[in-house]
Amino acid sequence: MELKVLFSEDPGFVIRRADKFLSSKPVLHNLILSILHSRVAQRDPGRYWIALHGEEAVGVVVQSPLEYPATLTPMEPRAVLAIVDAIAEAGVTLAGVNGDAATAARFAGQWSERRKSAATPFQGTRLYELLELGEVPPTVGHLRQAGPRDRRLMIVWTRAFQDEIGESADDTERRVDRALPSTTSGSKAGRPTLSPSFWRAKACGRRSNGELCPCAKPSSLECRSRMDWQRHTKRGSSTGT
Repeated sequence: MELKVLFSEDPGFVIRRADKFLSSKPVLHNLILSILHSRVAQRDPGRYWIALHGEEAVGVVVQSPLEYPATLTPMEPRAVLAIVDAIAEAGVTLAGVNGDAATAARFAGQWSERRKSAATPFQGTRLYELLELGEVPPTVGHLRQAGPRDRRLMIVWTRAFQDEIGESADDTERRVDRALPSTTSGSKAGRPTLSPSFWRAKACGRRSNGELCPCAKPSSLECRSRMDWQRHTKRGSSTGT
């Protein structure tokens, strides 16, 4: 049966159309689901593609914000090829791609061939699944949603986190502003609005239970590899073409 690709700018449509596929593996699809639900709440622009085998979704690609790399769900090689063809034929610019290591590498290879360009891996990450919840020590205080008055503190915390994991902090203020609720964001009062960046587990080389990942994996954590690829010119700078 031939594969086909649906394109949409409506994240709500993608959630509904690919619900069975996305909910079948909530851990592996966590980042995609987080981005989609965030875009529904905040009404930020985005591009979304669904690979279909017959009427069944077999892969999803998200690009939002529009200048960001695309994010992929794990998918089979045929689905990757179909989506690469659809995106290339539409003339869409991709600054890079991120997803599970195998799918991201396959996509980067197909994209490079299709666009006669080069790609290079530039970041390896890990996605952790909590399998067993231990005893939680009592803590004074309570959770509350951050608001505009917390902006300065959120910037400090976010920048410190980015510094610790070796991530560029050039867009820290924009990330915080996107995550904080506002009257124009489309988020509902009383509901937390989280930026996808806070859901993404970029913990490669960090310590868990006193052990370095991925050299030693704690029994309570399931670790899976992710890989980001970016386009580059002969000078090595990232571009989007």
